[in-house]
Amino acid sequence: MTNAAYYLTFTYAVERRKTLAPIDGQVFLLANTLVLFVVLFSKPLGGWLSDKVGRRKMMIGLTVVMEAVIYVALREMMFGSPTWFVLGQSLMAVPIGMALGLQGAMVVEIFPLRTRVTSMSFAYSITLALAGGTAPLVSSWLIEHFHNPLVPAYYIMAYGIIGLAIMWPMGETNTRSLDR
Repeated sequence: MTNAAYYLTFTYAVERRKTLAPIDGQVFLLANTLVLFVVLFSKPLGGWLSDKVGRRKMMIGLTVVMEAVIYVALREMMFGSPTWFVLGQSLMAVPIGMALGLQGAMVVEIFPLRTRVTSMSFAYSITLALAGGTAPLVSSWLIEHFHNPLVPAYYIMAYGIIGLAIMWPMGETNTRSLDR
């Protein structure tokens, strides 16, 4: 969900909004650049908090938050003023940044030492290709089929539900020794 939501928020929304806006599209590119600093500063916060609270708990919580705000955030990005565009992106920037900040450690900790690099690389690449890589194609198809620029939010929510189903039975990883 994190990778698909990242694409939707910081690529799709910006490009789509530039085409819908009666004003100069450069304002949305500038806004996007500024909000990406929010993502940047949210990453260490997510990593630090996941050390304290637990990566599984944090990722489940962040997934629920993204599920709750994605539709409203996307609506503001698509139809709001430039200020509301920034607020919509910021609603997603914090949980996405925090999730990205803990995601690397969580994925590494899932696998045993002997196969860690290969397993992590394979798992991450496959999920990134399936979720993030298909997001532009699926989003375009959904919009064309349903004639609604907000329908990709439901696509992201579907990934969130899949992620929650996968994470729910998982054990906590942040207390696990990495040398085994």
